[in-house]
Amino acid sequence: MNPYLIGAAGTALGAVGKFAYDKYTENDSQPKSVLSKEMKNIEEVKCSVMGLAASANGVIKPQEKDSFQSHLGDLSNVYEVEDETLNRLSDLFENAIGLKQLAAKCNSIELSDELKEEILLSYDEISKSDGQVDDIELALRFQISLVLNNFEDVQLVKLNSSGEEIKHIAYTEMGVVNAKNQYPKTLEQYLSSDTKFLIPHPADKLQLVPFEYLLSEDFANSKESEFIEAARLAGAKRIKVFNLSSKTFSEKDNKSAQVNVEKSGVDVGGSASKNQNNSNESYLQAHQEYEFQGYQHALRTKFLSLFQDLSRGVLERSTYLKQDDKMVSFVNSCYCFNRIKKFQLEIKSKEIADSIETAKLALDSKMFKSCAQVKANVETDIQTIREQVKRYEVEF
Repeated sequence: MNPYLIGAAGTALGAVGKFAYDKYTENDSQPKSVLSKEMKNIEEVKCSVMGLAASANGVIKPQEKDSFQSHLGDLSNVYEVEDETLNRLSDLFENAIGLKQLAAKCNSIELSDELKEEILLSYDEISKSDGQVDDIELALRFQISLVLNNFEDVQLVKLNSSGEEIKHIAYTEMGVVNAKNQYPKTLEQYLSSDTKFLIPHPADKLQLVPFEYLLSEDFANSKESEFIEAARLAGAKRIKVFNLSSKTFSEKDNKSAQVNVEKSGVDVGGSASKNQNNSNESYLQAHQEYEFQGYQHALRTKFLSLFQDLSRGVLERSTYLKQDDKMVSFVNSCYCFNRIKKFQLEIKSKEIADSIETAKLALDSKMFKSCAQVKANVETDIQTIREQVKRYEVEF
């Protein structure tokens, strides 16, 4: 082998090695990105949420502090962070702010779905750092998710066997007796120790319900069911339902509605029938039609209304009717001397969809157990119900 060739090859390899090293050190010494004002605001929200997680049980544990310091270390590795900013973030962690202050901070940033998920992952990072997550931490995560989605806070209630009322950062513990006194319309079946958390009914603050109820078909159809039942009791002969939204009911909604009508037919001692039409052609064609033997019941209603205020009883027993001025007017006109003959009303279901979305946030925070099928259907149900607008035509 020619010694000159060997020397030339060695020189070339040395040059390549030096170039690679210089390139490596050049990249390694590149200046870090500056932490923008927007990123500072996002970090303030994240560190505030981490502080809430750490202080949920009153004392910040060593594992939680280590997890937070690791978060700051990762941030400093990527961005040029001033000492003043690091001190500010540490203060937000060590001295937890309230949920209202957190809501104010959230107003300063653009909260995409991805960022909301990032913030809740920051919460989970702290709450899971000691290897266990208790009910207080779960409930607080749910309350924070409400803040991130711009929902009002929810008064959570957890039943205990001691009967003592204990206020926690995210919920109130109380015995069954206290629950009955403070929420007298609560159904007995919900006052069980098996129920993890209860919340006031979205339309009736004197009634506690479990989150599972908000994901049920009964709740989704409750506003419509109340209206149809009130019309039936007043002696309606026919009710036509027009779906003005772009989507029609699913098959399960139709089945649920049919059950309600069949029950109504038994109550009046006569027959009730319903015709369904799943056509998407036009809202001018009734999607559902209810028929009752209304005449005899109407005569009875007229007679009884001479001696008692029937409309008041219907409204007092209702959950949604009494909340809507148009529905109240309808009920009153059913029982007055100059009785209504025809009535038309449009009903939107946005508040129902909002309540279902609240239950979804609770499900995401593992506030209650639910089957996988329910979880998979929640998103679709929320969007469908939010878009629903129905028109009701009632004939007596």
